Amino acid sequence: MKKAKITSYCGSKKRVSLAVAAGAEHLILEDSKVSLRSYTDDFKIPGFSHLVDLANHARSIKTDIELSAHCDLLVHDRHGSILQKFYAAIKKAHIKYIRVQDQGLIPYFQSCDPTLNIVYMQETGNHNTQSALYFSKFVKSQVLSNELT
Repeated sequence: MKKAKITSYCGSKKRVSLAVAAGAEHLILEDSKVSLRSYTDDFKIPGFSHLVDLANHARSIKTDIELSAHCDLLVHDRHGSILQKFYAAIKKAHIKYIRVQDQGLIPYFQSCDPTLNIVYMQETGNHNTQSALYFSKFVKSQVLSNELT
């Protein structure tokens, strides 16, 4: 029987240490400037040196740890410079995987590095008839796309 891989989101060195100590083999590193669900407040840290520090810390504990960078930013034209800085940090940290939610980021990151492993997270597709009925109690209207199952 194949063993399940333990994966954890991490936005701080403390979280990295706890996750690795608990047996995590894959860490998804976050910076709140591009990770909308992140609980860290990385806006105070310019650039993405925080991601590089997290990657280095993780590898100092477990040299063969698998690392991903998380980017669930829904991109606007104004995000060009932040995406360039984000990619530069990923490259500097030798992070092999990037997780994106906005499919527009797929060709962007492919143009940066065709060998970068991109993981497309289509996690917003959680609408179904029951959720539409439920939310109709709380909102005036809903905009449903082809995500409705």
